[in-house]
Amino acid sequence: MFPVSALLKIPRASTVVAVMLALTAWGTKAAAPPLFLPPVSYDAGGGATVFVAVADVNVDGKADLVVAIQNDPFGAHVTNGLVGILLGRGDGTYAAATTYDSAGMDPFSLAVGDVNGDGKPDIVVANFCVFRDDACSFTTLGLLRGHGDGTFDPAVAMTLGGSSASSVAIDDVNTDGVADVVVALLAAAVGGPAVEVLIGNGDGTFRAPLVAAAGGTEVRAVAVGDLNGDGAPDVVVTGGRSNLAGSSVPTTSVLLGKGDGTFHPVVSYDSGGSPGAITPSVALADVNLDGRVDVAVANYADDRVAVLLGKGDGTLQPAVLYGSGAPLAYSITGADVNGDGRPDLSVATGSDAIGVLLGHGDGTFEPAQVYPVAGVHTSIAAADLNGDGGSDLVVTDGSRSLSVLLNATACDEAPAVVELSADPGSLWPADGRTVAVTVSGRITGSACALEGSAAGYAVRDEYAAVQPSGPVTFGADGRFWFVVQLPAARRGVDLDGRQYTVVVEVRSSSGHLGTATTTVTVPHDRRK
Repeated sequence: MFPVSALLKIPRASTVVAVMLALTAWGTKAAAPPLFLPPVSYDAGGGATVFVAVADVNVDGKADLVVAIQNDPFGAHVTNGLVGILLGRGDGTYAAATTYDSAGMDPFSLAVGDVNGDGKPDIVVANFCVFRDDACSFTTLGLLRGHGDGTFDPAVAMTLGGSSASSVAIDDVNTDGVADVVVALLAAAVGGPAVEVLIGNGDGTFRAPLVAAAGGTEVRAVAVGDLNGDGAPDVVVTGGRSNLAGSSVPTTSVLLGKGDGTFHPVVSYDSGGSPGAITPSVALADVNLDGRVDVAVANYADDRVAVLLGKGDGTLQPAVLYGSGAPLAYSITGADVNGDGRPDLSVATGSDAIGVLLGHGDGTFEPAQVYPVAGVHTSIAAADLNGDGGSDLVVTDGSRSLSVLLNATACDEAPAVVELSADPGSLWPADGRTVAVTVSGRITGSACALEGSAAGYAVRDEYAAVQPSGPVTFGADGRFWFVVQLPAARRGVDLDGRQYTVVVEVRSSSGHLGTATTTVTVPHDRRK
C-alpha cells in the first residue's frame, strides 16, 4: 500500500519552477552573438574609396560620412580626387553622396574641423600629389569651407613644402584657440619624411609650414593627442624605417609638443612587426583605463596590430602584438563596441574582412573576431551612427563604395513574447491511453531580440512521472509547433485532476528571457 505522502500533489507553483529549471538543460546554447548587423553598402559617388571620417557636417546632430576618393582607377593621371559627403538620417542610413573636387590627385586622408572660426565644419584633404609634366611633382592640401548645411565651397589648393602627403589631422597644436593642420609627408623640403604644421590664422588661412623630422624612411599616418599630460598636443607618426639589411621596419614615432606649434626631437619605437611591414594607421586611446594615452597601430603585411601602452610622460612601453584576424591589416580604430566600458580595437584589412579585438580594460585583448566584409579596406572609423549609444563601424572598400556595420549589442532588446496553446487541452476519458498533444504558438520580438536566440520546451506533471523536454524550432515568422505524448491517466484520489504544465522559453543571445505556460488536464470526471 502506497503511503499517503506519495499521493500528495506537488504544488503547482513548484511544478512551474521545476519546468523552468529543466529548461536550463535543454538543447544547446546559441553561439556568441555577432557584435554587428550585416554590412550595408553605400555608393560614395566616385572611384576608389580610401579614407572615411565621421562628422556632423550639417550640424543637425546626426552622424555624416566624409570620404576621400581616388578617382583615377586606370592610371590616366588626368582626374583629380574627390571628397564624398553622405548625410546621415540619424538611423544609421545615408542619403546619396554629393562629391567635390579634392584639389589634387590621389587623396589619401582627410580631417574635419572648423578652421575659420565660423562654427561650421570644414574639410582638409591630403592629396598625395599633383600630376604635371608626366610626373607627380608636388602635393597639396585641399580646403573645403563648410556652409553648415552639409554643402561646401569648391576646394582651395594649398601647396606644402614637401611632397606625397599621406595623412592629415586638425588640432590646436600651439594652444591659441585656433585650429591648425598637421600633415605627414613622405618627403619634406628639408629632405626625408617629416611632419609639417600649418599654424592657423583663424580665418581659414595658414602660415608657412613648420617642419619637424618624423624619424623614418616612410610616414603613413599621423594622430594628435596629449601623451605626457602637459596640455600641449603631441604628434604620433607611424610608418617605417630602414634596418641594416635595407628592409623597412615598422615604426611608431612620437613628437612631444612645446605648446607653440614646435616639437621636441622625435623619439621612435619599434612597432613590433616583421621586416618589410609598415604601420599605415594609428589610433590613440586609453586602452588600459589608467588615464594615460596609449597607442595602437596596424602592421600591414604582418597581419598583426601592436599596442604600445603610454607611461604618462610621453614615452611608450614596448609593443605587444596581437593577430588582426585577417591578412593585410591596414587601418585601426579604438572604441568600445560591445558595451562593457572597455576600449576595443577594430581593424580594417585588405582581405574582405574586419577584425575586432575585445579589450579586457587592462591593455590586453581577446583574439580577434572576424567579420566578412567584401573589399580592400584601407580605412575604418567607429562612431554611434544611429543614436542608440553603441559604437558602429564604417569602412572603405577600395571600390566605389563603403560599408556600414551597425552595432547589434546596443539595440532595444526587450524579451521576446511567446504565444502558446495545446490541443487537446483536456484528455478524456482517463483510460490510460497515450495522447499526441500538439503544442503550437508564435515567438515575436525585435530583430535583435531574436538574433542568435534559442528556444526550448519542458513538460512536468504533478506526479513527476512525465518529463519530456527539448529544443523548439521556429520559422522566420516566429511560428512553431511540436508534439508531446501524454498519458490520459490520473490517480483515483486526485480529485481535481492531473495537470501537465508545458513551458516554452526563448533566451536571447544576451540573456533576455521570454516565456509562456499552458496546461493540459486529465479531469477526475466529466465535471472536472
